Amino acid sequence: MSKPTFRVGEAGSKGLGLFAARALGQGELIIDERPLLISVRGVPVAVPIWYSQEQTTKYQLKEFEKYLEVVLKEMRPADRDAFICCPNTSTNFHDASISYTIYAARDIAEGEELTLTYSDVWDTAANRQQTFKPYGFVCACDACLDPVNSDARRAKIRSFVPTVQLWAVNRSLPDDWLINKCLEQIALLEQEKLEGEAQYHAAINAIMEAYICLGNSPKVHHWAARARKCPWAASIETLDVLIALKSHGRHPLWRMRQAKGRNGVAAQAERKI
Repeated sequence: MSKPTFRVGEAGSKGLGLFAARALGQGELIIDERPLLISVRGVPVAVPIWYSQEQTTKYQLKEFEKYLEVVLKEMRPADRDAFICCPNTSTNFHDASISYTIYAARDIAEGEELTLTYSDVWDTAANRQQTFKPYGFVCACDACLDPVNSDARRAKIRSFVPTVQLWAVNRSLPDDWLINKCLEQIALLEQEKLEGEAQYHAAINAIMEAYICLGNSPKVHHWAARARKCPWAASIETLDVLIALKSHGRHPLWRMRQAKGRNGVAAQAERKI
């Protein structure tokens, strides 16, 4: 039997929290549980036309609670108690297994607290603190403690969207241009500890596709392995198909750009991150 991935423990003024019970590698599954209760998102109700938006929301929530009360009464007592006392949170929902999952977005040391965001990570630090007010706490993460530099880094991350096809046909750009831009993007994301965001996997995937364009098979497989460490990404399931197409020379990007020199400029430009 494998050792549990997490434990519940005291988290200072925050109350109870989840902590890594052992060292966890990036992409490792931490929790995969089916929900105790599956419900509709809301119940259609007739609302008086003179209600304000705030009154309408309160009325709809009240009617929804009535619906949930009926559903809860149909649950087994043990499941009902667990649902009320210990709600589960997750970073992803798998339709096929009807289960919620939490993965390690980066390497996590034993004893490190497991956390999820309460807000839009791309908001400014000031806006995020406003979001936290209803929860009754002030965030003291590295990004919130250094808002000027963090906000600038996050804005830079969002301003860059890797487009492999445009780079592949643009001969005015060096062979290593896209790879270096994506490496810079990955470094910024890791500095901000945002490996769980879509931009992180997109940058890794773009480097892999850039090496497909350059016809560099070892690098393709290396970055495919990196991409597989992001199992929460929506496009992760297409990797095997992509690699199979490349292996048989049928990928539309295969060798679209040939690297210069014996080993290729791009292969030499890659730096360890």
